[in-house]
Amino acid sequence: MEGKYLLSNSKNILMKGWKLRRFTRSIWFNKLSRQAYKNLPLPWHIKQWIKKIYLRQPDAWGMLQKDIRKPGTTREALQQVAASAKQFDPGDPWVLVVDSWLAGTDQRVSSIRLSVILCLLREIGFRITFVSDSEKHLAHHQTAMEKDGINVLHGFDVARSHLEQTGGKYHFVLLSGPEVTFRYLPYVRAYALYSKVIYDAVDLHWIRFEREMQISGDRVLLDAITQFRRVELYNTARTDLVLAVTDEEKARLLIEQPDAKVNVLPNIYDILPPKTPFRQRRGLLFSGDFWHKSDEDAVTFFVQDIFPRITEKIPDLVFYIIGSNISASIESLRSTNVEPLGAVPDITPYFESCRIFVAPLRFGTGMKSEAGHSLSHGLPSVATRIGAEGMDLCHEKHLLIADNPEDFADMVIRLYNDEALWRRLSAESLIHLTTNYSLAAARERMIRIFARTQDESSQGECHENNTAIPACSANESL
Repeated sequence: MEGKYLLSNSKNILMKGWKLRRFTRSIWFNKLSRQAYKNLPLPWHIKQWIKKIYLRQPDAWGMLQKDIRKPGTTREALQQVAASAKQFDPGDPWVLVVDSWLAGTDQRVSSIRLSVILCLLREIGFRITFVSDSEKHLAHHQTAMEKDGINVLHGFDVARSHLEQTGGKYHFVLLSGPEVTFRYLPYVRAYALYSKVIYDAVDLHWIRFEREMQISGDRVLLDAITQFRRVELYNTARTDLVLAVTDEEKARLLIEQPDAKVNVLPNIYDILPPKTPFRQRRGLLFSGDFWHKSDEDAVTFFVQDIFPRITEKIPDLVFYIIGSNISASIESLRSTNVEPLGAVPDITPYFESCRIFVAPLRFGTGMKSEAGHSLSHGLPSVATRIGAEGMDLCHEKHLLIADNPEDFADMVIRLYNDEALWRRLSAESLIHLTTNYSLAAARERMIRIFARTQDESSQGECHENNTAIPACSANESL
């Protein structure tokens, strides 16, 4: 009898556990946990548990039982509410910004974009603490940021301690990128109780990997697609606002999370009209970020499938390849007509000396910085549809677009020899970027997003504590 009782009791426990797990995967639990995560003053370890449940991690239930039994859980939450209330000052606006590295430490467009965001936040009137998730100290960049009045912290443990002690003072927390956001969210939600939490998505990684798999056929990418999709949608659901870089990515997020709040904050460019005449220019240019496989694939595709068709017509043409983290496979493409340069201190001379920029991307997502950077210098481009994506660029108006190798080569040859077309594309692209992707356009978007400004009419500089703050530049790293 005792054995039957134990067996029956075990079945009941398993059935209840199964029903509870089934509930946690339902849309109702997702909505309930989202509101609890965002609005209830729960300790960080409970918020971690909610995250583990969302990801269906097997240790989540054991963690819950341990944390619920942990003494002082309710008292800890109430004490944090009281401490945050004392720290929060409506008249002293602070923003916490967290990224994987110090802003402006490399040529990645996301790093340059974040540098400009920091500058605009200062213009608007915020005081800033910047957290680099990396513990690597880069003295030059840190000194430059501190001279601009930005407090700099390094490493996860230091950041977590800072949040626990002074998190209540922050009006906004800006978390950059999916992995950083996912890591820091439980602590931000537990300690920065009065802040509006913003997730800067940068680009949708799961879509980038989906497109890469379509080109490469590499099924190993399925794990990355699944993981990043869960992480990015979790971040979208548990933050107050998401920043997407394009309208297309905003629409995709709203399909997945219809009640999310999503604003568009695109890449930001200095507009620099070209100085060198058409006839004095030679060569083709590609610049990118070779940390991403999409750029390596684009250059390899161009050199192997497109460039030979072009050099049949223009034999002495040179193709320059610029970007950080150039791989051995890109170096192996070197020839009389192909020159991999890697990272350069200043790319402007190449924008001024080359005649055409090429953006032959076959996968990727978000706003394509490759073409955008060149167009901001008035350098006409030939791109694939994916290479032109995210900026509302029109074929024959702002640039030329072609997908197959034959058409792409024909477009390059045509543009290389047509000065009138070159001039028209250069002028139209500059107008388009000035209207939509310049510092002035970004400033207006930032003011709407953060809903605070000291002097909205300021054109050149603003003042904070009677100290002049220089105007921002998208080419200037903090």
